[in-house]
Amino acid sequence: MRSVVTIRDVARLANVHPGTVSRALNPETRGLVNEETAERVARAAEQLGHGLIGHVAGPQNTPTGHRRAESFLQAMAEAGLSLRVRGSTAPPGRRPVDL
Repeated sequence: MRSVVTIRDVARLANVHPGTVSRALNPETRGLVNEETAERVARAAEQLGHGLIGHVAGPQNTPTGHRRAESFLQAMAEAGLSLRVRGSTAPPGRRPVDL
């Protein structure tokens, strides 16, 4: 299994702030970033293999939790992405497990 690449890793390689990476990689906010910078961020992300999207969700057993999860899954499917689930019920001091 490969190591996880973070926005901070991409920012370090592209020599930009992590917030710039976030805006450059998000199609809805990419226009806020200078084109040359956005291309540099995209190259750094590709070079590092950054392709995972993080989503922190609350309990899924509530009406709003279920709707949020469904919306997130639908958006990922429309973008042609898959999902890796990480459980959040690990006891203190233990790492969550990948499902």
